Amino acid sequence: MLKWSSEKDVNEFCAEICSRFNPKYVGNQQEKDALAELDFATAYSFAKNCELTAEEFFLAFNLAAEGRLKYEEDKDGNAEPIKLFREIDAIKLNEVKSAYIRYKSLDKKYENGKAEIKAFLEPPIVEPTPEEKKAARNKFYTAEYRRLQLEGNVLGTIVFYDLIKKRGLKTVKVEFIEAVLSTFIPEKIENIARKEEPEKIRVPKIQKNDPLTYFKDCIVKAYIEKEELKEFTEEAWIEHWEKLHNQE
Repeated sequence: MLKWSSEKDVNEFCAEICSRFNPKYVGNQQEKDALAELDFATAYSFAKNCELTAEEFFLAFNLAAEGRLKYEEDKDGNAEPIKLFREIDAIKLNEVKSAYIRYKSLDKKYENGKAEIKAFLEPPIVEPTPEEKKAARNKFYTAEYRRLQLEGNVLGTIVFYDLIKKRGLKTVKVEFIEAVLSTFIPEKIENIARKEEPEKIRVPKIQKNDPLTYFKDCIVKAYIEKEELKEFTEEAWIEHWEKLHNQE
């Protein structure tokens, strides 16, 4: 703060104030010198009671020169910009100071408001607790167990495949790979009739299959059959996969 600054810093501030305002004095040299001393004294008195730093005040001066500092709003919410003249008086210096303090306060509220809006629109991602992760896994196992009982297959093969690998699946017999390859169909073509047209034009629909996904499906299916997991109770099924999950 200027009011706690050294005499040297205050004097330098006053000299800079006189330079920036650049008052235009009239009269003889003695009269001009007297007016300059009076302006310096006005700036000195202001500095000794100013809560801003020199850097802050000169920033305020620049903002005022750009028309960005304003007086307090009237009852209609309008505010006139601070006007600078080539003269130094205590009222004008205090107007610049007060307007800058308001400006800084409003700018801080604006920045805080933006931060709050951003935090609302982009909430931080909260890492689920171990208990929540386990509950999610159990929900998945339960859904897949019931699907297996009703439809004879599971859909989450990628998850189950990774769990099976944790058990120590290192090699696969050549015969198994040959069997998988012999049943793999790269593309399926279906003819779809467009019933809205009289001639019922049939449009071919091509479905491409991924060989790696198909291979994983076969591994999971074979594993479930080998371990007779379909015969497990729901609780035993969940326990089986959870045990593999926790396996190092």
